Formats: sequence, structure tokens, C-alpha cells
Amino acid sequence: MKRPAFLALPLLISACAVGPDYASPPPPPSAALQLQEALNNPAVTQANPADHWWRLFDDAVLDRLVEKALIHNNDLRIAAANLQQARALLSEAGAAR
Repeated sequence: MKRPAFLALPLLISACAVGPDYASPPPPPSAALQLQEALNNPAVTQANPADHWWRLFDDAVLDRLVEKALIHNNDLRIAAANLQQARALLSEAGAAR
């Protein structure tokens, strides 16, 4: 004999119950507090990044990609159009699968 699904419902609900000593987590800190923590962090700096900062990764592929992007995207409108074109090509390739 099949048991109705509603008989299993109380069992499922009781499995989700928490104990009497459960305390909800504290609310996340405010944005101002997070900013203050970042400003007090010695790893965070307000200085401008170094020129050619991507070379710190010592990655030849990244260097080539950045150089290519700088050569072909010297205008924001051109860069936006190139990005739109790349996204369209990616979408087209995904649809072709």
C-alpha cells in the first residue's frame, strides 16, 4: 500500500528545525565600517597603481593581450564596440553548439 506524501511532510519539516541554543548570526557590518576596515588595512593603498601593473604577474600571454588591447582600443567608443562584437561572437558560437 502506498503511503500518501503528506504523511512524510511532518518528518521533512522536523528535519529543518534548529536546536534551542540556536542564535541568529549578527547583521553584516555597515558599508561605512567596511570602508574604515579597508582604510586601516596596510595591504590596501590609495595610491595610483604602477604603470604597466600587469607585468607584475610575469605572464607573457597577459602581456600580449594587454598590449593588443591597448593598440586596438585607443578610444572608449572603439573599445565598447569591440567588446560588443566579441560578446556577439561568443553568443553566436554558444548558439551554434
